[in-house]
Amino acid sequence: MTPFRKTGQLYQALFRAKPTKLVEKALTHLKNYQPSADEELAHTSLLASAYALTSMYSLELSDAIKSVHCYDKLMSKNYPLKPEDWLKLSQVYTFIYEKTQSLEHLEKAVYAANLSSNTQQISKALLDLYLKVRDEETFNLCLEKCSRYLLEKPNDLDLLFIRAELYFEYGQRNKQTRFLQLALDEYEKMVALYPNNQKAKSLSVATSSFLSLFLEDAEKLSESIYKSQLLSEHTPIELYAKGVSSLCYAIYSSDLDELQAAIHFLQHSTSIDRTFSTGWHYLGISFFLLYEAIEHDRYLHLSIRFFQKAIQQKPTSESYIQLAIATSRIFEIDQSPEHLEESKRLFEIAFNLEKGAPFPPTEWIYEYALLLDNMGEVKEDESLLMMAIDQLNRVLILDPTTQDIHYRIALTLSHLADLTNDNNHFMRAFCHFRLAHRNNPDHDFVLLDWALTLIHYGECVEDETRRHGIMKEAEEKLMQSAKQGNNQAYYQIACFYSLGNQKDLALDWMKRARSINALPPMQELLEDTWLENLRKTDEFRHFMTLLNDPSSDH
Repeated sequence: MTPFRKTGQLYQALFRAKPTKLVEKALTHLKNYQPSADEELAHTSLLASAYALTSMYSLELSDAIKSVHCYDKLMSKNYPLKPEDWLKLSQVYTFIYEKTQSLEHLEKAVYAANLSSNTQQISKALLDLYLKVRDEETFNLCLEKCSRYLLEKPNDLDLLFIRAELYFEYGQRNKQTRFLQLALDEYEKMVALYPNNQKAKSLSVATSSFLSLFLEDAEKLSESIYKSQLLSEHTPIELYAKGVSSLCYAIYSSDLDELQAAIHFLQHSTSIDRTFSTGWHYLGISFFLLYEAIEHDRYLHLSIRFFQKAIQQKPTSESYIQLAIATSRIFEIDQSPEHLEESKRLFEIAFNLEKGAPFPPTEWIYEYALLLDNMGEVKEDESLLMMAIDQLNRVLILDPTTQDIHYRIALTLSHLADLTNDNNHFMRAFCHFRLAHRNNPDHDFVLLDWALTLIHYGECVEDETRRHGIMKEAEEKLMQSAKQGNNQAYYQIACFYSLGNQKDLALDWMKRARSINALPPMQELLEDTWLENLRKTDEFRHFMTLLNDPSSDH
């Protein structure tokens, strides 16, 4: 059941009719009435119904729970419930689920809906169940039921909306454009049947935008933008459609102006309805993308704030994941480990919300693995690094085409090898570096990190001849990385030559790194152990003087 909100004409009509006052009055009479023994169950039935209606308007969990207790009492006494009672009970269970995210209450909502024989409630409850468990069986059941009901009522708007949302959610979740197209077809059918339905028009535009982005179809994206301009700006759903169409175009074309337009429309949608969780969610995504493009800390903090607002209204796993990712980025700004801890907590809340699903999306697992890797490095915690590798291997099994998956596994294994000096971890890292390079020979960071891992491994090898061969291979990969345009390689080459006590070459590459602004912060130059040999020279001290006072270079 969707609680009534203080927006639009529906609220105006409800406000004039004052139904809450009538329900409250009826409930007060029922609570004050002392039934006889013969009247007790009938009285309990009326109380159950009154509490159910009260929860619709009060939005209080306590009213819904009182309604359930009354219905439980009736069922324990074998009181015959009518279809309308089962409908109310299903709606109450759905409301409790929305408040608590309890799978048990959602399953009870589905059970009660089936006994109500109300086609819309059965379809809606099954849709909610699919959105919770995300399994094929529930998807197919919901689709079968909804499609069968639509054969009987082919133009039923509520059922069409439910099936369209089912298609959309399945398509977006599983990156299946065929289902996004089916969702779009449903919305366009609704627009044809009900030309004045702004919700159908808006969702048609939004779905078309997502589909065009997935297909990387610039022409269709432009068409979605044009259609969004025909929408008014009176309701949150229309503004959401305008915002999403601009957001999708911005992602496709890396257009900051379109990203700003998306933010404008989404902010307007949430100003009209402060409870519009979808608007807050996509506003958070828009500001996160703006932060990644401009790297202005304020945008990251705004992104976090808007994801939190989305969660306050509707605690979905999608919003928790986005909040977790944004929170982890704060660590990159202030290097404070508590942000990593908070991010891990948020990831685990999201996964807990998805515990009924077969597995979460691979990109969520991937991001979680990166967080664990980061935490393991910061804390020098072997167990966290092992967890990260397990999660990355899980991604590899679920989706072997994930971009850079072998590189990320190699990198995490290299961190574990550096921490433990375990030969097996080094060998596994090299295997994945080799696969990563084979898949993408132009990835200069694969070569750079492969070289750095070889250097760390070489430092653990006692046999001088073998060690020399390893260092030679590392040098070749560093040079190849620099040739491919990796500016960071210049500094690492300087460190490599310093480590080998080739001080003139080390200083030469330091100067090259300086000429392309590729030197790390001053503190790192003073503390990097690989530069220890170079730091002992007068030439390095003179070089540092030039860095501190560039005018002395002339």
